[in-house]
Amino acid sequence: MNILRKKIRGLHDNMENYTRVWEDYKDSSGEEQMRARDTLKTTHIAFLSVVRAAVPEFRVERFAVPSLPLFALAANVHLMLLSDGIRHGIAWGYSEKNVNTMRAEFKKKTSPQGVVGQAARIASEQSHLLKGAIATAIDLEMPTNMSDTWKDVYSDLAVPASGSAGNEEGYDDLDYATYAYKVYRKGRGQVKPYRAKLNDADNRGSTAAAALRAYADYDSGMVMNMLNYAEYWPYLAGDKMPEYVLKRSDREIFFGPYGRHTTNATWSESSEAPITDRGPHITSAYVRGWDDIDGLQMRYRDTWGHAYGRLLRVKFWNNNDKALECGSRKHGSYYGYAAPPGYRLTSVHITKWERFTPPCCEGIILGFRPSIIEFTPN
Repeated sequence: MNILRKKIRGLHDNMENYTRVWEDYKDSSGEEQMRARDTLKTTHIAFLSVVRAAVPEFRVERFAVPSLPLFALAANVHLMLLSDGIRHGIAWGYSEKNVNTMRAEFKKKTSPQGVVGQAARIASEQSHLLKGAIATAIDLEMPTNMSDTWKDVYSDLAVPASGSAGNEEGYDDLDYATYAYKVYRKGRGQVKPYRAKLNDADNRGSTAAAALRAYADYDSGMVMNMLNYAEYWPYLAGDKMPEYVLKRSDREIFFGPYGRHTTNATWSESSEAPITDRGPHITSAYVRGWDDIDGLQMRYRDTWGHAYGRLLRVKFWNNNDKALECGSRKHGSYYGYAAPPGYRLTSVHITKWERFTPPCCEGIILGFRPSIIEFTPN
């Protein structure tokens, strides 16, 4: 983890420097822009080398699952830098050969068996470019911490990453998206069910709900921090994005079941929730309660859903940070809250309706979709 923290600091420093240099280039003109162009090209060469050297450290087999969101971050930066080079490289002073090499590297990282037999050529050309960038760093008055990072990368180019994620699992030759999904599914098999807050003997369905809640938390965390990014990776260089990618990026994530039972949960211990089309917006919520929630009914656009009975305690916030709360606090201390940043509530599901006196709802599942994306199929 110390290695990963060092790599993250290096990526952060280089990203800040790269962004500043690119802004200087765009804001300049004439001879000043030509000098800024040379600085930008040098910075791009070096930053690309830094990221390339860092990525294997996030694919160490032993820590592949917990480091997967960090790997996604590094992969995002790597592919965006390649995309920048492919789109703007000629204007920055790269040769057509350099740009084609970046295009080949991008395809290798985003397509299963995309480019075979070019790894040595790609590494050799990048090493040559980085050596030149280091040589000109002083003339371009690059920050010392930047050039030191570049020198470290150059000295390590010939040394394979220690603890590489390959070996038994065969990760090293996988493109980024295939690797991400393979490790995600491996991690799903390692999820440990939460311990039920309530005694299952007296509260049937508590253990089952706690188990599925652990899988929902794993799935939602990976969707937000890794899987959604992986959907876009093959298209960052400008290829047309097919409709199904937008649908997958608009997938619904779930929090719960809170309470008891698992009816209406669309995922299980063996499979994640299916990807479905977005339904109508939630337009109203009807809640009736005192110590417990005596009634809950959701309205989707112009249609009211099922009306349910007692639900202990629930609280909803709108986008103006105003809250609707019903139920006693003595029933609300078990499960915390669900409010993923950048997502809006899109569905509410009740796990079980108890018909016997007193009639009641036994649990709840909350579904969320991204606020930025609102995909409607043609």
